[in-house]
Amino acid sequence: MSKTIAAKRKPTKPARREDEKRTAQLESLRQASLSLTASLDLSTVLNAILESALGMLRGGSSGHIFLYFPEGEGRLDFGAALLADGRRGEAIAQPRPEGLTYSVARTGEPILVADMHSHPIYQGAPASWTGSIIGLPLKIGQRVVGVMNIAHLEKDAFSLADLTLLRLLGDQAAIAIENARLFEQAATERRHIALLYDISRELAPLQSTDDILRRAITVVCESLGGSAGTAFHYLPDENRLSLRGVYGYSEVEANLIEERVNLYPGVGLGGWVAQRLQMVNIPEVQADLRWNRIPGVDEEVHAALAGPIFHRDRLLGVLVLYHPEPAAFSDQQLNLLETICQQVGLALSNVERYQEIQHLLDLLAAEQRRLERLV
Repeated sequence: MSKTIAAKRKPTKPARREDEKRTAQLESLRQASLSLTASLDLSTVLNAILESALGMLRGGSSGHIFLYFPEGEGRLDFGAALLADGRRGEAIAQPRPEGLTYSVARTGEPILVADMHSHPIYQGAPASWTGSIIGLPLKIGQRVVGVMNIAHLEKDAFSLADLTLLRLLGDQAAIAIENARLFEQAATERRHIALLYDISRELAPLQSTDDILRRAITVVCESLGGSAGTAFHYLPDENRLSLRGVYGYSEVEANLIEERVNLYPGVGLGGWVAQRLQMVNIPEVQADLRWNRIPGVDEEVHAALAGPIFHRDRLLGVLVLYHPEPAAFSDQQLNLLETICQQVGLALSNVERYQEIQHLLDLLAAEQRRLERLV
């Protein structure tokens, strides 16, 4: 009787293999927890998450992480990709609006697809998309910060136990991502504050409009990654924008710009900005009606970032940055340019006041000399 009971309690070979597999997975999860807290660099954290996920789920062909931004209709930005052979790179495909990744991000619930060919979410997908896939939301509480997809070339490759294990990893991954993003934001804010301080310090001693605009467009392009830039001064008596500073152009190109650019409020990109006193980030200027192309100068320009320089609602000028790559500038850079334009506006306003005071002093001195001659 006791031998029979003992025999029943003795695990079978498949059961032992399953136990060993789960033990190995739990150890991988423990190691993953340690690796995810070892860095605050976002790229390093994302790669560590994928390495851990593919390490726990043997046979996975690829893993992707997209960061989720819920503002507006919600946006997914590519974070990291890892193939089973260790190669990293870009996303195999961008998330479809009604596809797996967006569905997971918007609902906050995981999706386990046993067979892509037969699942409704993959209707109309390329025939080469085969096998199974898990889409997992990376959440802090109820807030989705990202989505991780793990794919397998075979059908029915993932079990509910695999999903449970991934969810445990996902809980830790979401916290690691949030910590890295907060650290990155804090570091970016520190850099921006330092940049604004440096710009203010550089512009303060300058005593001419041209010097301020030339220095401003140089510092802004170098700081925000513009390959070229132009700075315009608004002349209210003539109601036009006068080119006063360039960056990234040769002397010949600068002369061509000065000869051919004759901007008025409402005309061209700079004129549009001047008329509306609005910032603008254009991902592709060649398709934008506000863009005035200058042959021989800006055929390679694709992205532009522009902002008005004004003080107390009075237009003083316009700064425009250019880049040869489409969509090269971010909304964060646009916000930073807006703050810089405010500083430039203050510097120009101070110069105007200084020049007005100097003019009055010159008049008083001239009048005093006249009176002295009469005595």
